[in-house]
Amino acid sequence: KRNLKDRRLHYQEQYLILESISGDLEKTIQRVDEMMHNGVNIKRIMKDVDRLRSDVETLKDKVRKNGSQ
Repeated sequence: KRNLKDRRLHYQEQYLILESISGDLEKTIQRVDEMMHNGVNIKRIMKDVDRLRSDVETLKDKVRKNGSQ
């Protein structure tokens, strides 16, 4: 009976550890997903900034052209 009780305690401990690890894994997956989403947003923002720089340069060229006339 002692051996059976020890096994049950061991299984209960393993179950609790597994539950804890499972929760940690879910949190980690969620964080990775958020980081991937942030990476996509950053790439999009960088493209937008590049486009805006180009637009600003175009406007500056037009202002210079109008000012020289």
